[in-house]
Amino acid sequence: MPFCPKCNAEYFEGVRMCADCGVELVRDLLPKPDFSQEKTTVVFEAFAQDYLIGMIKGLLETNGIKCLVFDEIGTDCLGGFQTPKRISVLEKDAPRAKEIIDVYLQEVEVEKK
Repeated sequence: MPFCPKCNAEYFEGVRMCADCGVELVRDLLPKPDFSQEKTTVVFEAFAQDYLIGMIKGLLETNGIKCLVFDEIGTDCLGGFQTPKRISVLEKDAPRAKEIIDVYLQEVEVEKK
């Protein structure tokens, strides 16, 4: 069965795009990173819409940085935007992750003007 790599929705065979996210479906979902043995750092925190959180998460993963998204009570999530979201990465990846996020947010701000 194909899955959406962004929202993890499962689809019937033959479907190619996620109806909610608009991204191409994948055969297998990547396993969630196991951060239990290593120290993590929050690199982004905001009341943000899902698309922004999803874009940042995707950029980090594209650059080889494993990350998790949490809501204000610490549950793993990617839904809603009423609560602040935190993106955590391994401590060793934090400087690069912050740089990637800063560049992206600057580009988004320029596009708004």
